[in-house]
Amino acid sequence: MNKVDIVIPVHNNFELTKRCIESVLDTVTSNESRIGQLIIVDDCSTEGNLKEHLSNDDGSFFYPPAEIGAPYINFVTTPHRMHYSGAVNYGFHFVTSKYAMLLTNDTKIFTREWVKIMMNEFESNENVGLLAPCPVGYYNPEPVDNSGFDCSSIGGYAWLMESDYYRQIGGLREDGKYVHWHSDIELCERIRANNKKIGISSAYVQHGGGWSNKFVEEYVLRG
Repeated sequence: MNKVDIVIPVHNNFELTKRCIESVLDTVTSNESRIGQLIIVDDCSTEGNLKEHLSNDDGSFFYPPAEIGAPYINFVTTPHRMHYSGAVNYGFHFVTSKYAMLLTNDTKIFTREWVKIMMNEFESNENVGLLAPCPVGYYNPEPVDNSGFDCSSIGGYAWLMESDYYRQIGGLREDGKYVHWHSDIELCERIRANNKKIGISSAYVQHGGGWSNKFVEEYVLRG
């Protein structure tokens, strides 16, 4: 069975990250062992040590109980502040599964079988380059079925892709205005130029629509 590794980039906002991780781990059993590892990328946070923040007093991970059989939690730290694009690309160096899911820390899982649904949809459609869950919350508070494979672009809050294809196409751009903004749209343009489909899944993820933006320094301007 193919699995998916989930890459979660983090810069500060540890409590929001904790909620995101907990919501993912709550769905492990519902997705029938399809989740490989959680790769939590700490992009030089200044709030302290992320791994310690997510650990109990005895050093164990804060969640879940042992009987859940959680995936491997892989904490990695960027060598310097890399911002969204660089942190995501850095996290992909540690992906070992056939599929990878980019998940921002301002998300919370809405559909419990989200990974199973998305992987089935991805594998049952030809020439798919990227699949995202339908967002619930900030822009559309009620679930609306917008599923399909005719999108032009999707914001980078939650993406499912084949790991090798992400590397082959070059990942997210990290230069100029793409250091923290627009790199998601630019990657979608390259995927479509590569004659691949971009789709929205019938699974849902709650997206805060930028809950973590206050932790982006003022000098990182939206170009």
